[in-house]
Amino acid sequence: MPAEVPSTAADAPTTPAEASAIPAQVPATTAEVPATEDNDVPAAAEATLAPPPLSNPVRDGSDPSAAKNPKIIAALEQCTELLDGLDLEYLHIKPIRRGACGTYAPIKLKSIGKNPAVAVSPPAIVNCTVAATLHKWFKTSVKPTAEALGTQVVKIKNAASYMCRNQYGRSDTKLSEHARANALDIKAFVLASGQTVPILGNWPYGYRPKRPHLADMPPPNPLRDHSSLPPAGNGTPGIKMLNKMPKDDQFSYELEELRKVATNPFFKPLFAAPVELIDPEDEEPEGPVPAGNLSRAEAKSFLKTIHGDACKIFWTVLGPEANAAHRDHFHLDMRKRRYVRICQ
Repeated sequence: MPAEVPSTAADAPTTPAEASAIPAQVPATTAEVPATEDNDVPAAAEATLAPPPLSNPVRDGSDPSAAKNPKIIAALEQCTELLDGLDLEYLHIKPIRRGACGTYAPIKLKSIGKNPAVAVSPPAIVNCTVAATLHKWFKTSVKPTAEALGTQVVKIKNAASYMCRNQYGRSDTKLSEHARANALDIKAFVLASGQTVPILGNWPYGYRPKRPHLADMPPPNPLRDHSSLPPAGNGTPGIKMLNKMPKDDQFSYELEELRKVATNPFFKPLFAAPVELIDPEDEEPEGPVPAGNLSRAEAKSFLKTIHGDACKIFWTVLGPEANAAHRDHFHLDMRKRRYVRICQ
């Protein structure tokens, strides 16, 4: 059993033998105490913590003299050249890089043109090529067409701009042009009178009869005389002549078949099939159209005209006749192809 350590100087050993029998006292050390909720971190420990990482001047632009990505510099120069002198309200934002998605020089587009400026609601994140093409489309087509109808477009409703996804939002399709900020979807136009002209419900699908038009019955053949045949009904062969036109309910089968074709999202007919046939209650209401508003026929003409003009400017234009996914908006993008533009 080890000897007890003396507590006072009077109890200390006086002989060398006694001193050697007593173990030496270990001096107190300054061991670092781990930080807990009840005590603070020692000053020495604070000094040894690693400093926070510095921001990247290439990405945030805080250091103008820092080296930058040459692709970003080239994209910004091209953007400045494209948008120089155009009546656009926009804001430069940071480059977007998210895997395969993004672009080097995106902008947040707020309005297009002037007198009046067409607001983009909400602001669209697109590249400068799309913005410049939108300006040309509104200047040469949308604005003159609206003015010819006695009104002006003051706002467009943005359905989708930059969005990191595949086409149609599926996992088995190619990367969408929205993922490159190279596309814009427009679902409605707002006029100066406050009238909203949505794509859905106002797209002209061509001739829309209330029932399928069947061919007229052929006239009787004068070379065939049926007067010598015995009358029908007495067991002998005869001919039954139609003495009146068929009723409308006899066309119900053809009408139902046409409705199935028109609303089938997996079948694209060769003709321009309407999404839904016009019913009597869907026809334009009677009475005068308010001043500055477009009638149903004028709205259809407006949308059809600017859609056709967009096909001459954009590389891809998809509308209600493309497929069911685009029945309620215009898709406009600038994906270049070698030989063909897509206009549907």
